[in-house]
Amino acid sequence: MARMESGVEKMAKEILTAEEDRLAEANRGDAPWKSDTFKIECPTGSGQWMNLFDVSREIADRLTRIFLPDAQGNRPVHGGARKFQTDPHWRDHILFYEYFHGDNGAGLGANHQTGWTGLVARMIQYYGSIDAAGSLAGSERPGARVYRRT
Repeated sequence: MARMESGVEKMAKEILTAEEDRLAEANRGDAPWKSDTFKIECPTGSGQWMNLFDVSREIADRLTRIFLPDAQGNRPVHGGARKFQTDPHWRDHILFYEYFHGDNGAGLGANHQTGWTGLVARMIQYYGSIDAAGSLAGSERPGARVYRRT
């Protein structure tokens, strides 16, 4: 018997498809957002200027850091939950919460459904495989390649 897709799964597929189409459209031709012809200050007030591709990567990196271990080996997403931070059976099992604490990144709300936070995996995949210069020189759909475990 075939498994039926849930509404959340259908919505996530639609979002990913739309995102891939948007990225493919943006990557066609000599896109100014990937070049150094247009820059904005990021973060605001830092004096550091980036093109829009690098700004989007910075935002993705910030979201990704919520799930990565810090210098002490703690993941912000686990907050003060010692079991998830220190127990070897739990510390590498990452939960994708509904929303996050604005100051420390601790996961809040439901942790049993990935929702939009599951898209962080897609950002890691995309930005781990492409840069602005490479996308200008490469294929029309640089983020749409097949990924396989080796």
